[in-house]
Amino acid sequence: MGTKDRDDIFHEITSRVSEVNRCIEGLERKITEMGLKKKDLEDMRRGLDEISIRFYHVDHDSDSPCPKKEEDDLNKRLNELISEFDSLKDGIDLGLEEVKDEKKQKKLDDSAQEEVHERGMLKMASAQRTWCIANPLTNISALLGNLDFACSHVDCQLIQQGGSCFYPNTPIHHASFAMNLYFQVMGRHSSHCDFRGSGLISLTDPSYESCSFHSEGDLAEAPPSATWCVAKPGSGEYILQQNINYACNYVDCSPTHDGGSCFNPTTLINHASFAMNLYYQTSAKNTASCDFRNSGLVVVNDPSSGDCTYASIRYVRYL
Repeated sequence: MGTKDRDDIFHEITSRVSEVNRCIEGLERKITEMGLKKKDLEDMRRGLDEISIRFYHVDHDSDSPCPKKEEDDLNKRLNELISEFDSLKDGIDLGLEEVKDEKKQKKLDDSAQEEVHERGMLKMASAQRTWCIANPLTNISALLGNLDFACSHVDCQLIQQGGSCFYPNTPIHHASFAMNLYFQVMGRHSSHCDFRGSGLISLTDPSYESCSFHSEGDLAEAPPSATWCVAKPGSGEYILQQNINYACNYVDCSPTHDGGSCFNPTTLINHASFAMNLYYQTSAKNTASCDFRNSGLVVVNDPSSGDCTYASIRYVRYL
């Protein structure tokens, strides 16, 4: 890699660090004014997460995009930003309480429009939308196969470099975006999100930042009677690790450890999804326990595969 390429990439990384720093300063003002909106908070978190991923993927060898000393300086600054972000958590949570109360009241006001199924079965809004995503347990070759198949039927331009859904540049995110487009175009039948058992139908919008996952409406078939919780395909490594750390404080995550039945594939999104689902199943049994700072999705297909079993409960309130 030439000096010019190194300089360009280094400039891009340092610019992104500056952007995150400005986001943190803006967030501090929002907390002070108590005008915090959840989307503002999540945008800043994802911005920090994306920078973290881009930086930590830099190799420390002769082909490194920037000199070792500059990498060390960036690493130090990034850690300072992460520490500063964590120190704001209490204030952020306080600011979000008001937003949560407003959302709770709105849900109560909308309850008259909901369709309630008998005997405590899943409660779904009559206008519930659905999406299709890839199962976190899916291996890379299957994900690439799903991507090729879906993109032969739909326009995948948005996940090309420069598109609004290119990042994170991971097979599971790109495959999920393409699979969802195919699912929507074909009329949202369960079979159109099967992809040889590697697709999951989500009741939660996988969209994030400027990347929008399209949805035309509800499933064409009858509503489900059981749900699971998995991580958004667009979630970055920092958020996924935070979700693992949090959930595993409350549930047994040993199946995702080396030698465990859910260790493979050895990806953060698989391990995080397993932990998030177990927390979801054993806690409040509603979608709030699958929120995880807006990085969780409630799905209606069992993500279990092979020897790896995702816990489930039969009836869940969708609130």
